[in-house]
Amino acid sequence: MSDALAVMMVATGPECIAFIPPLLESLKRFFPSHDAFVFTDREEPLEATKIFQAHVGWPNVSLKRYHAVMAERERFSKYDYLLFIDTDMLVCQPVTIEEMFGKGITIPVHPCYPDCYERRPESKAFIEGNPTYYQACLVGGSRDEFFAMCDTIIRNIDEDESNGLRAIWLEESHINRYLMDNPPVRPLTPAYAFPLLINLNHPETWLPEGVSAEEFEPKIRHLHKTWKKDAHDWYIKKEE
Repeated sequence: MSDALAVMMVATGPECIAFIPPLLESLKRFFPSHDAFVFTDREEPLEATKIFQAHVGWPNVSLKRYHAVMAERERFSKYDYLLFIDTDMLVCQPVTIEEMFGKGITIPVHPCYPDCYERRPESKAFIEGNPTYYQACLVGGSRDEFFAMCDTIIRNIDEDESNGLRAIWLEESHINRYLMDNPPVRPLTPAYAFPLLINLNHPETWLPEGVSAEEFEPKIRHLHKTWKKDAHDWYIKKEE
């Protein structure tokens, strides 16, 4: 029996919903068999299970994403693996369960900003030193480890909030704090969150020898959220 995978994303308000159909299409084509879930307040029909989520605006739409996930804990408890992915992502090469998941957390190294730590000691996201910095656009793992991560992040965000604090990079700061104590079992390269080239930093640390960033074929692209038309056109171009 194959492992059960749930892929989750949030698209509330009028902007992000345009990214969902091409993302779902790319997941269907290149990802292992999975069930897709979209937390949304929109009425547009989607080829995914819709879970109502009120539009809470920025930054809470990002900061409180794991609060939304854990409110549906019973729904997701039947899956072996869980993955949260940003709406402005496109899968563009086949991805397998084996390369993405193990017993622990899966997350890509940040391809653009390798040192955006929360440095205030009073925050629960505080990081001392310079560990690997991970990007929260794609976070997954085996069910129990994913739930454990969510529980810790929610507790720390709520404690910060009660003390009048908000981590510098929201839930990403808290994820990086969590991963200092619970290193990811799958620290993916930026090939799984490949940005626009103008934003790409330190590629020499992970690109294959002799391959330039311009030539590299990533597994998953991370597109800027204001480029709705470009996101769709890029996917159609790849199909041709």
